[in-house]
Amino acid sequence: MKKIMLFLLFFVSLLVFPAFAEEDHEHRWTVGHNEQYHWGTCLICGEEYPPEEHYISCVSTGEECAACGLSAADGAIFAGTAHYFDQNTWDYDEYTHFHLCSRCGTHIYAEEHATTCQSPDACRICGAKTADGAVMADYQHNWRIQGDNLNHWDICAWCGESTEPEPHYIDCTASGKDVCSYCGAAEANGAVIENIMHYYDGSEQQHDAVSHWFICAKCGREIMKKAHYALCTAPGVCADCGTPCGDEVLHVNHDLSAYSIYDADHHQFVCENCHQQVLGAHNYVDGFCSYCGSPEPAPIVPPAYHLTDVTYDGRILSGRLVQTAGGVQADSPIIRVTFFITGNYYMSTTCEAESDGSFLVEAVGPIEFISLSAYRIERVSDTGAEERTVYAVGGFEIR
Repeated sequence: MKKIMLFLLFFVSLLVFPAFAEEDHEHRWTVGHNEQYHWGTCLICGEEYPPEEHYISCVSTGEECAACGLSAADGAIFAGTAHYFDQNTWDYDEYTHFHLCSRCGTHIYAEEHATTCQSPDACRICGAKTADGAVMADYQHNWRIQGDNLNHWDICAWCGESTEPEPHYIDCTASGKDVCSYCGAAEANGAVIENIMHYYDGSEQQHDAVSHWFICAKCGREIMKKAHYALCTAPGVCADCGTPCGDEVLHVNHDLSAYSIYDADHHQFVCENCHQQVLGAHNYVDGFCSYCGSPEPAPIVPPAYHLTDVTYDGRILSGRLVQTAGGVQADSPIIRVTFFITGNYYMSTTCEAESDGSFLVEAVGPIEFISLSAYRIERVSDTGAEERTVYAVGGFEIR
């Protein structure tokens, strides 16, 4: 009898727990749960199914977890609603693509169509075509960073389109101050980096009696700092930040309807609102200033020069610049002549001219052709700065 009982127990154990190796068996799960999660444990090998939050099926009529059956009445807290769809299949309409739940018909993960520069007529996600009425909301490039010593820009590896060049910059919180924070160009390799990138997050504007500014959200420094200015119709308050200010600040938005001639180069107007006097440069149209009517002065015709008495002995080039007869006569002499000499080599050289325009310069030959320009001093300002007029005299063959 004992042998029969042992055989029956062994047979039942084979039915309940099939003799699979741990790496090749069908799991038999027992489900556990608490109010927020459910999980599983295999009765055969002990493997655990990781915990996941409770959820309700999109077609469920009650409030119970679709996986473990725990109900809200028993304390279940649900994270959301489960839908059923194929992740590799997209449906779409005119503006969007989405996964379609096979049970309730809800649109899952709906987003606008997007295309690329390589295939601009079809959505890169779902394949919807503009020829069939699809509207693309996004256009994607495959950007790669390019740059030189002054700027960086992006260029698309697919179509070659590029963005506008922007100067190199350093992020305001960067530890190194000699490498561009965008493209990595380094000053050690010749990059010129003169800009610092700050960040404005919409915080309240700061001000004192003279100016207003914002605070960088990353480094705390003052940024976008400007002097106060006022509208001429509201001179007592800054038009930007609202800070009370005196009449000495810059006024803008003048009513510039009344003009009068001030001098040969400017006209003057008085603002109708605040009576401030402002100068403006003449704007000549068809011979008259379009604002004040001042006539455009006749153009100044510079004196003309020509080269004479040219000699060249293979080493010394000499000659004299004289004013062309009948032209406008200059009131000061030529004082310097610049030569551009072509022969077996190219050279540029400058020499001083005598009061009569004569000059000589060393130029080892042979010389085939020279072109030259000269200048004279128009006047010397009160600060000692010279105002010069340059004349292109012309080119000459040397034989």
